[in-house]
Amino acid sequence: MNSPSENEVSDLEQSENNLFIEILKKHYGDDYQEKLRIGEKDAKPVIIVDSREKSSRVGKKLEELGATVIMETLDAGDYLCSGNTTVERKRGDDFRSSVFGGSNTSNVFEQLLRLSDAVEKPVLLLENFEKAFGPPGGDEKLSSIYGAMIGIALRLDIPIIPTRNITDTAMVLFRIAKRQQGEYTDRGIARRIPKSITLKERQAYVLEGLFKVGPTKSHQLIEEFKCPINFFTELLNTEIVYTKSGNPKGITGKLADVKGFGWKFVKANKKLLLEEKDEPGEII
Repeated sequence: MNSPSENEVSDLEQSENNLFIEILKKHYGDDYQEKLRIGEKDAKPVIIVDSREKSSRVGKKLEELGATVIMETLDAGDYLCSGNTTVERKRGDDFRSSVFGGSNTSNVFEQLLRLSDAVEKPVLLLENFEKAFGPPGGDEKLSSIYGAMIGIALRLDIPIIPTRNITDTAMVLFRIAKRQQGEYTDRGIARRIPKSITLKERQAYVLEGLFKVGPTKSHQLIEEFKCPINFFTELLNTEIVYTKSGNPKGITGKLADVKGFGWKFVKANKKLLLEEKDEPGEII
């Protein structure tokens, strides 16, 4: 049996706050990779389902498809599919109600903002998609519904995947987890930069090569530090702060004031920038 390579498990192991791995270790121990065969092409995908989703029957559908399902209480999102991908599931009618009158706790934008802060690749799964538009003849709110979706996709940078029913929802979650956990690799797909792009967009694009930095965070860093060299200088000057017992607890400097960047981010990316020798093993 072939063990997963460093590249195949890197998406799991390099997450700054890898709740996915913590939960796998809690249920399967430190040898979770050997037991679950994560990263192998024919391995079952593992999906961590928020315990509040138990009544939805999605978990049962996932098991019927062949997934390994773990029930846990998640602080953000409903389905944790890898170290950096969490899916928020919304029924169409719930989405509509949230757009037109949700409280801060039930408002879809508040939920997705929390999700975006928690993981690098949040996804909104909109089940019973057509119900988001209400009953026939309710076109007076059509523009607002589409406006909300556009805002989520463009302003929050969160993709929306529509599904027809629970069966479709389970199939989509299964495929996301399978892709994220190693069935597919993107090594043969080169990043392509658009022909028409501003200087700031190109600078942000440079930073996307760092660990735990996607499009949203790269623009956040450019906004904060103005250009890549300023950020790299600040990163290299950032020190990790340790407790008396020797455990890391935070960082110093300007980067400590920027939300979403902690000691694991600093450690991984300093190694990326400074390490000269190529050796196997975890980045963090």
